[in-house]
Amino acid sequence: MATFGTFADGQVLSAAELNAAGTYTAYTPTWTQSATITKTTNLGQYMLFNKLVVANFSMTATSAGTANNVIVVGLPVTASANNSLLGQAYLIDVSVGVSGTLYPLVAAYLTTTTMAFYAGGGNETDYATGQAGLTASLVPVTIASGDIIVGSITYRAA
Repeated sequence: MATFGTFADGQVLSAAELNAAGTYTAYTPTWTQSATITKTTNLGQYMLFNKLVVANFSMTATSAGTANNVIVVGLPVTASANNSLLGQAYLIDVSVGVSGTLYPLVAAYLTTTTMAFYAGGGNETDYATGQAGLTASLVPVTIASGDIIVGSITYRAA
């Protein structure tokens, strides 16, 4: 019988294999802004369909990041090189009040194990060059204890 994702002509899928489609696996994402941010992981999960990875995460910072540096989150599965990672997140900056300020973020491929997030409004060069295209103006906030990041990404595994 085929392992889910490696099918050949003439094979029959079992109920167990079909039920495995869409099953989430837990992961603990990393979070940095120049330095590692200690955090509470509220959610870290991914699904793997052959080479397609769909991941969701939510983290609350318990330490601070470093100003004017890109926000970086670790991937659950190694990505293929030169990936077209798609995703978005939002950052809740709690330093401005009880409900905080919401910053929408766009995901960009950074390395085979990380993605970068920056504020929307960048141009094509920013999207295409990854970290090299990120400037301080595209990093909306310095992460502080209590800030929350929530996101979802889709990409091709190596």
